[in-house]
Amino acid sequence: MDLLATCRTSSASLAVALAASLSACGSSTSMYVPPAASTPAENALTAPDSGARTDAPAGIAHAPTPTSPGIGADITRFVPNDTVVRMVKRGDLDGDGDQDVLLVLEKKAQAESAPRTLLILQSTAGDSLEKVVENPNAILCPSCGGTMGDPLSDMSIHAGGFELAFEGGSRELWSRTYSFAYSKTEDDWHLERIDIKVLDRIDGREEESHSTRETFGVVSIKEFNAASMAQNQDI
Repeated sequence: MDLLATCRTSSASLAVALAASLSACGSSTSMYVPPAASTPAENALTAPDSGARTDAPAGIAHAPTPTSPGIGADITRFVPNDTVVRMVKRGDLDGDGDQDVLLVLEKKAQAESAPRTLLILQSTAGDSLEKVVENPNAILCPSCGGTMGDPLSDMSIHAGGFELAFEGGSRELWSRTYSFAYSKTEDDWHLERIDIKVLDRIDGREEESHSTRETFGVVSIKEFNAASMAQNQDI
Protein backbone atom coordinates (compact mmCIF):
# COMPACT_ATOMS: atom_id res chain seq x y z
CA MET A 1 0.00 0.00 0.00
CA ASP A 2 2.82 2.38 0.77
CA LEU A 3 4.40 1.55 -2.59
CA LEU A 4 1.12 2.17 -4.43
CA ALA A 5 0.67 5.49 -2.69
CA THR A 6 4.22 6.37 -3.57
CA CYS A 7 3.57 5.49 -7.23
CA ARG A 8 0.38 7.52 -7.27
CA THR A 9 2.22 10.47 -5.78
CA SER A 10 5.00 10.11 -8.33
CA SER A 11 2.48 9.90 -11.18
CA ALA A 12 0.74 13.03 -9.98
CA SER A 13 4.03 14.86 -9.70
CA LEU A 14 5.00 13.72 -13.19
CA ALA A 15 1.68 14.96 -14.59
CA VAL A 16 2.14 18.36 -12.95
CA ALA A 17 5.69 18.60 -14.27
CA LEU A 18 4.59 17.62 -17.78
CA ALA A 19 1.83 20.23 -17.77
CA ALA A 20 4.26 22.91 -16.63
CA SER A 21 6.70 21.89 -19.34
CA LEU A 22 4.05 22.08 -22.03
CA SER A 23 2.95 25.45 -20.76
CA ALA A 24 6.50 26.76 -20.85
CA CYS A 25 6.96 25.47 -24.39
CA GLY A 26 3.77 27.14 -25.47
CA SER A 27 4.91 30.48 -24.03
CA SER A 28 8.29 30.17 -25.66
CA THR A 29 6.71 29.36 -29.00
CA SER A 30 4.39 32.36 -28.80
CA MET A 31 7.39 34.66 -28.66
CA TYR A 32 8.26 33.76 -32.23
CA VAL A 33 4.89 34.42 -33.80
CA PRO A 34 5.48 37.21 -36.34
CA PRO A 35 3.45 40.40 -35.76
CA ALA A 36 0.29 40.85 -37.75
CA ALA A 37 0.66 42.85 -40.93
CA SER A 38 -0.45 46.47 -40.63
CA THR A 39 -3.72 47.36 -42.24
CA PRO A 40 -3.97 50.30 -44.67
CA ALA A 41 -5.75 52.29 -41.97
CA GLU A 42 -2.89 51.75 -39.53
CA ASN A 43 -0.34 52.70 -42.16
CA ALA A 44 -2.19 55.94 -42.78
CA LEU A 45 -1.63 56.95 -39.16
CA THR A 46 2.14 56.76 -39.46
CA ALA A 47 2.73 57.57 -43.12
CA PRO A 48 4.31 60.98 -43.85
CA ASP A 49 2.10 63.71 -45.23
CA SER A 50 1.86 63.13 -48.95
CA GLY A 51 2.02 66.87 -49.51
CA ALA A 52 5.38 67.37 -47.77
CA ARG A 53 8.46 68.19 -49.81
CA THR A 54 10.91 65.52 -48.67
CA ASP A 55 13.48 66.49 -51.30
CA ALA A 56 13.80 70.10 -50.17
CA PRO A 57 17.03 71.16 -48.44
CA ALA A 58 16.53 72.35 -44.89
CA GLY A 59 15.79 76.04 -44.61
CA ILE A 60 14.75 76.48 -48.24
CA ALA A 61 11.19 77.63 -48.68
CA HIS A 62 9.22 76.36 -51.65
CA ALA A 63 6.42 78.12 -53.40
CA PRO A 64 3.04 77.07 -52.02
CA THR A 65 0.63 75.24 -54.28
CA PRO A 66 -3.11 75.89 -54.63
CA THR A 67 -3.71 73.30 -51.88
CA SER A 68 -1.31 74.88 -49.39
CA PRO A 69 -2.54 76.60 -46.21
CA GLY A 70 -3.63 80.18 -46.93
CA ILE A 71 -4.69 79.41 -50.51
CA GLY A 72 -8.38 78.89 -49.98
CA ALA A 73 -11.20 78.29 -52.40
CA ASP A 74 -11.96 82.02 -52.33
CA ILE A 75 -8.78 82.84 -54.29
CA THR A 76 -8.23 79.79 -56.49
CA ARG A 77 -10.49 81.34 -59.14
CA PHE A 78 -7.91 84.09 -59.57
CA VAL A 79 -5.13 81.58 -60.34
CA PRO A 80 -4.99 80.62 -64.06
CA ASN A 81 -4.23 77.00 -64.94
CA ASP A 82 -0.84 77.89 -66.39
CA THR A 83 0.40 79.54 -63.20
CA VAL A 84 1.41 78.60 -59.67
CA VAL A 85 1.16 80.64 -56.49
CA ARG A 86 4.57 81.81 -55.30
CA MET A 87 3.39 83.60 -52.16
CA VAL A 88 0.11 84.62 -50.53
CA LYS A 89 -0.58 86.92 -47.57
CA ARG A 90 -3.86 87.94 -45.97
CA GLY A 91 -4.52 91.13 -44.03
CA ASP A 92 -6.18 94.54 -43.97
CA LEU A 93 -4.68 96.34 -46.97
CA ASP A 94 -7.01 99.35 -47.03
CA GLY A 95 -7.68 99.98 -43.34
CA ASP A 96 -11.36 99.02 -43.36
CA GLY A 97 -10.96 96.06 -41.00
CA ASP A 98 -11.64 93.38 -43.64
CA GLN A 99 -9.22 90.69 -44.80
CA ASP A 100 -7.69 91.37 -48.21
CA VAL A 101 -5.12 89.31 -50.11
CA LEU A 102 -1.70 89.85 -51.66
CA LEU A 103 -0.95 87.16 -54.23
CA VAL A 104 2.19 86.48 -56.28
CA LEU A 105 1.70 84.37 -59.40
CA GLU A 106 4.37 82.73 -61.52
CA LYS A 107 3.82 81.12 -64.91
CA LYS A 108 4.77 77.44 -64.96
CA ALA A 109 6.69 77.68 -68.24
CA GLN A 110 8.16 81.16 -67.87
CA ALA A 111 11.86 81.96 -68.15
CA GLU A 112 13.90 82.46 -64.99
CA SER A 113 14.48 86.05 -66.08
CA ALA A 114 10.77 86.92 -66.33
CA PRO A 115 9.13 89.03 -63.59
CA ARG A 116 6.20 87.69 -61.58
CA THR A 117 2.69 89.10 -61.23
CA LEU A 118 1.31 90.71 -58.09
CA LEU A 119 -2.44 90.61 -57.48
CA ILE A 120 -4.33 92.61 -54.88
CA LEU A 121 -7.67 91.06 -53.98
CA GLN A 122 -9.87 93.45 -52.04
CA SER A 123 -12.66 92.30 -49.74
CA THR A 124 -16.11 93.47 -50.82
CA ALA A 125 -19.27 94.17 -48.85
CA GLY A 126 -20.49 90.63 -49.49
CA ASP A 127 -17.36 89.09 -47.93
CA SER A 128 -16.10 88.01 -51.33
CA LEU A 129 -12.88 89.06 -53.06
CA GLU A 130 -12.46 91.36 -56.03
CA LYS A 131 -9.28 91.77 -58.07
CA VAL A 132 -8.37 95.45 -58.03
CA VAL A 133 -4.69 95.29 -59.04
CA GLU A 134 -2.82 93.02 -61.45
CA ASN A 135 0.76 94.14 -62.02
CA PRO A 136 2.96 91.78 -64.11
CA ASN A 137 6.17 93.68 -63.24
CA ALA A 138 5.85 94.15 -59.48
CA ILE A 139 7.89 91.11 -58.40
CA LEU A 140 11.52 90.52 -59.38
CA CYS A 141 12.32 87.51 -61.55
CA PRO A 142 13.44 84.18 -59.98
CA SER A 143 17.04 84.66 -61.16
CA CYS A 144 17.29 88.32 -60.13
CA GLY A 145 18.76 87.39 -56.76
CA GLY A 146 22.07 86.28 -58.26
CA THR A 147 23.80 83.44 -56.43
CA MET A 148 21.40 83.85 -53.50
CA GLY A 149 18.51 82.49 -55.58
CA ASP A 150 14.94 83.78 -55.70
CA PRO A 151 15.02 87.39 -54.44
CA LEU A 152 11.42 87.47 -53.18
CA SER A 153 12.11 87.43 -49.46
CA ASP A 154 8.74 88.33 -47.95
CA MET A 155 5.53 90.32 -48.13
CA SER A 156 3.96 91.85 -45.04
CA ILE A 157 0.63 93.59 -44.49
CA HIS A 158 -0.24 96.29 -41.96
CA ALA A 159 -3.51 98.19 -41.61
CA GLY A 160 -3.73 100.35 -44.69
CA GLY A 161 -0.60 99.18 -46.48
CA PHE A 162 1.99 96.53 -47.23
CA GLU A 163 5.68 95.90 -47.87
CA LEU A 164 7.54 93.97 -50.56
CA ALA A 165 10.98 92.71 -49.49
CA PHE A 166 13.68 91.47 -51.86
CA GLU A 167 17.25 90.31 -51.22
CA GLY A 168 20.12 88.76 -53.13
CA GLY A 169 23.70 89.23 -54.25
CA SER A 170 26.94 87.27 -54.16
CA ARG A 171 29.94 88.99 -52.60
CA GLU A 172 27.77 92.01 -51.90
CA LEU A 173 24.51 91.05 -50.23
CA TRP A 174 21.68 93.51 -50.76
CA SER A 175 18.15 93.95 -49.52
CA ARG A 176 15.42 96.32 -50.73
CA THR A 177 12.13 96.92 -48.98
CA TYR A 178 9.34 98.86 -50.71
CA SER A 179 6.61 100.22 -48.44
CA PHE A 180 3.18 101.10 -49.87
CA ALA A 181 0.33 103.01 -48.21
CA TYR A 182 -3.34 103.08 -49.17
CA SER A 183 -4.91 106.33 -50.40
CA LYS A 184 -8.63 106.30 -49.73
CA THR A 185 -9.30 109.34 -51.93
CA GLU A 186 -7.63 107.69 -54.92
CA ASP A 187 -8.47 104.10 -53.96
CA ASP A 188 -4.88 103.12 -54.69
CA TRP A 189 -1.64 102.13 -52.98
CA HIS A 190 1.33 104.49 -53.41
CA LEU A 191 5.00 103.83 -52.76
CA GLU A 192 5.92 105.70 -49.58
CA ARG A 193 9.44 104.56 -48.71
CA ILE A 194 12.40 102.56 -50.02
CA ASP A 195 14.98 101.05 -47.66
CA ILE A 196 18.17 99.62 -49.13
CA LYS A 197 21.01 97.82 -47.35
CA VAL A 198 24.27 96.43 -48.76
CA LEU A 199 26.84 94.24 -47.00
CA ASP A 200 30.24 93.38 -48.48
CA ARG A 201 30.96 89.87 -47.22
CA ILE A 202 34.73 90.23 -47.81
CA ASP A 203 35.60 93.47 -46.05
CA GLY A 204 32.45 93.78 -43.89
CA ARG A 205 31.52 97.18 -45.32
CA GLU A 206 27.87 98.08 -44.77
CA GLU A 207 25.85 100.81 -46.46
CA GLU A 208 22.25 101.93 -46.12
CA SER A 209 20.01 104.35 -47.92
CA HIS A 210 16.44 105.49 -47.37
CA SER A 211 14.22 107.51 -49.68
CA THR A 212 10.63 108.74 -49.63
CA ARG A 213 8.09 109.89 -52.19
CA GLU A 214 9.54 113.40 -52.00
CA THR A 215 12.56 111.88 -53.74
CA PHE A 216 11.06 109.46 -56.26
CA GLY A 217 7.63 111.04 -56.77
CA VAL A 218 4.22 109.41 -56.92
CA VAL A 219 4.42 105.70 -57.79
CA SER A 220 1.23 103.63 -57.85
CA ILE A 221 1.40 99.90 -57.23
CA LYS A 222 -0.35 99.57 -60.58
CA GLU A 223 2.71 100.97 -62.38
CA PHE A 224 5.42 99.85 -59.97
CA ASN A 225 8.27 98.04 -61.75
CA ALA A 226 10.60 96.28 -59.32
CA ALA A 227 13.44 95.77 -61.82
CA SER A 228 13.63 99.36 -63.08
CA MET A 229 13.16 100.73 -59.58
CA ALA A 230 16.09 98.62 -58.36
CA GLN A 231 18.34 99.97 -61.12
CA ASN A 232 17.45 103.55 -60.25
CA GLN A 233 17.91 103.10 -56.51
CA ASP A 234 21.21 101.21 -56.24
CA ILE A 235 23.65 102.60 -53.70
